[in-house]
Amino acid sequence: MKEQVNIPDPNRFPGRHLFRVFGIAISVRQIVLGLLAIYVMSLGKWLGETVTVTTKRNAISVLRNADSNPALVDLVLSSPISRDQAESAAAFMSSTARPWFDLVASAFDSVRTNNSPLGRTRALFDVLWSGVFSTFFGLAICRQAAIQFARNESGSFRQITEFGLSRWSRGLVCPLIPLMGAAAMLLTISVIALPGRVPILGQTWLWCASPLFLTCGIAITILLLAAAVGWPLMIAAIASDDCDGFSGLSRSYSLWTGRPFQAVSLATVALAIGSGVHFIATLVLHGTVDMTVLFVKFGAGAGTSIERIAADYHRFVENLVGGLGISLFWTSATIIYLVLRQSVDLMPLEQIAPSDAERPVRDPLPVVGMPAVDVDPEKWMTKRWTNSR
Repeated sequence: MKEQVNIPDPNRFPGRHLFRVFGIAISVRQIVLGLLAIYVMSLGKWLGETVTVTTKRNAISVLRNADSNPALVDLVLSSPISRDQAESAAAFMSSTARPWFDLVASAFDSVRTNNSPLGRTRALFDVLWSGVFSTFFGLAICRQAAIQFARNESGSFRQITEFGLSRWSRGLVCPLIPLMGAAAMLLTISVIALPGRVPILGQTWLWCASPLFLTCGIAITILLLAAAVGWPLMIAAIASDDCDGFSGLSRSYSLWTGRPFQAVSLATVALAIGSGVHFIATLVLHGTVDMTVLFVKFGAGAGTSIERIAADYHRFVENLVGGLGISLFWTSATIIYLVLRQSVDLMPLEQIAPSDAERPVRDPLPVVGMPAVDVDPEKWMTKRWTNSR
């Protein structure tokens, strides 16, 4: 009698793998990369605010000195220098989704119709800065998470950073492909709508071309969703399978569209786990600083003033928690990608692309032609000549 083999169903409780997120995300290398990402993003925010404030002051002074229309001055004043609402929402999402939220919020501000030109320029700068540097740190952290999740190994800091640098261009190309497609369609709509400027026949032309406009609008929406929703999976695909930009885009799109409900459920579980970890880490670290300050004051005397030192430590704790949040986000994205890949493509969770050091060394110029033989060349040529006769 043939023994029955029970093959585990990859779709059964896929969220259980996400409970390994915390153990992988607290790796020292990943937290260090998360901290570096926080400082780099803070530098970009400072540069953006500095340039925006300087440009805004110069524009106001030029407009007022020229006795311009007060409406223009009000337009410049309405540019959002400080995004308080966005920052408060980002603070809530900082547990697991801060990199994605920052990028999507800045992209939305850059195309918002009621935003001023100065505000759009600032948002575009934020998009470029966040996209470029989030891609590098995301690739490095995702690679480290994939190695730990699939092999229970730990890559060196040099290896994962070199991996992020060498695949940087691929990660940037992935979201640019659908964005460039959406931009091309928007340009096409603008060109087709040009006859609408004709005084009498313009409205008739726009009414006749409205189905085409609607079709292009649906296609643009799909492309933007593919870029926004699939961006974390694109980075995880490049880090796990070492694919190029177009393959990363196609794989991420096929995964979250092939299993949409499973993708949403995994993202929900990851958000819940990350929020819980973020809350506990914040409570423990800030509580540790407060307790230390209390005992220092008790030992050194009530008149000791260490508020400045305590504020610096609390600021460092905030950055540390933010770095942990970035590590949680990219680790969750990697595990979600591997689980969806197993569910859709039936690929094992343990299968990831080898690193550059594990690849076999190839001869760049292989020797081609007649293989070497252990015979006398003169005898071999004489024998060949005799046989030919």
